[in-house]
Amino acid sequence: MSTVVKENVDALNAKIIVTLKPEDINPKLNTELKKLKNTASLKGFRKGKTPLGFIKKMYGQGVMSDVVNKMIQEELSKFLQEEKIQFLGQPIPALDQEQVDLNVNEVSDMVFKFDLGLTPEFEVKGLDNNAFNRHDVTVSDKMVEDDLSDALKKLGEQKTIEDAITEEDVIKLDAVELSGPLPKEGGLTPSLTLSVKDLTAATKALIIGKKTGDTFRYDVTQLEEGKDKVSLKENSNLLQCFYYTRQHQ
Repeated sequence: MSTVVKENVDALNAKIIVTLKPEDINPKLNTELKKLKNTASLKGFRKGKTPLGFIKKMYGQGVMSDVVNKMIQEELSKFLQEEKIQFLGQPIPALDQEQVDLNVNEVSDMVFKFDLGLTPEFEVKGLDNNAFNRHDVTVSDKMVEDDLSDALKKLGEQKTIEDAITEEDVIKLDAVELSGPLPKEGGLTPSLTLSVKDLTAATKALIIGKKTGDTFRYDVTQLEEGKDKVSLKENSNLLQCFYYTRQHQ
């Protein structure tokens, strides 16, 4: 019968040793090989008629590897739960693990070693007099409404609409750099998505009330409140052809 043993290394580390026995491995191995025999389609054999010995020769080692890995995980999980071991992370293969021979024709005992980090034991003192302040948190209706509104905007569906722009809208701008009265050939043509409430007061005054397809001029270095200025020529203007979307709640 397969066994699992725990050896304490120190207060925070332990070694788990899993020993798998041939009498436990062989039935599971044969079951998986028979399943493969019934589904395998190999040249020279009809489907399901390939000799089991041939299947074992061709695929035995790979099937055994899968069977053994599954058994290890099951044994480890069962042992840790039954022993109620408090641990950190997951068991990892030990550095002193020896090579295991996966010989499907002569299955022998297989020993697997794992290092395990243990949860430190500690006692919290100073709780006897219950000297703690209890704080009652008051959430105002406005805070709830504001959080709900922000969530609806983030998760809302974006649509192009024809209404006049308001401060609550998210807009998308298509910009063309100007040089004199006409657009500059080869100039910048950025596409910007912005929240109107984040714009400078001067830019808001240009945008609020406009609709899809309207145009206006603005200084790209004075676009958003509190943002670093964009590096362009001084007094550079943009002719802004834009459309906008609103986050529908």
